[in-house]
Amino acid sequence: MKGFIAATIFVTIPLLSACGSSEPPAPKIAGGMDQKSICQTSGYIIRQKLGDNFKTINISCSAKSTGGNNVEISSGYKSPLGPSFRYTALGVVNGTSLRLEKIRVHGVDEDFVPFNSL
Repeated sequence: MKGFIAATIFVTIPLLSACGSSEPPAPKIAGGMDQKSICQTSGYIIRQKLGDNFKTINISCSAKSTGGNNVEISSGYKSPLGPSFRYTALGVVNGTSLRLEKIRVHGVDEDFVPFNSL
């Protein structure tokens, strides 16, 4: 009987895990974060810094590793006055946390500026 229970558990566990999502998990870019989580978090950080009336939803975003836990994010935001701005930000991932270090707003900044100076 013990062998039957062990065999049932041995067969059932892989079947149960196969019943989950059919999509493989998104690859992690840095730390425990994938592109989607990095983009969502950077949008949240931008809104917190500039104000909730700045929109970051439905704006294309990409993120890539620049080595170790460092990432480069390319996205944008829409100001309350209407125009959209594209930016490139450099950040650091620590586990599932993102910290933006520098940002360059295209057409506004010549070079990267410290994010905390915004």
